[in-house]
Amino acid sequence: MSGESESDSPENNSPLLVGQVHSGPVTSVKRFGVFVAIGGIEGLVDSWWLQENVQVWPKAGDTVKVRIETVRDDGKISLSLVS
Repeated sequence: MSGESESDSPENNSPLLVGQVHSGPVTSVKRFGVFVAIGGIEGLVDSWWLQENVQVWPKAGDTVKVRIETVRDDGKISLSLVS
């Protein structure tokens, strides 16, 4: 067993739902936000959320805990950081 919880495992085949909390690596940092890999796909923590809520942005390669805020029909996922 890898020690990951079900919500952390990208292979668990369960749908990603609003309100779920996952841990995942930061895959890239852009001026408009930070991309985090969860559940086999990437979600975005918007720059406006980061500017309002954290003093130091995470860096690529950091593992962060995120909450799913929205899941759009086109598959895009909005995230927020969880402490």
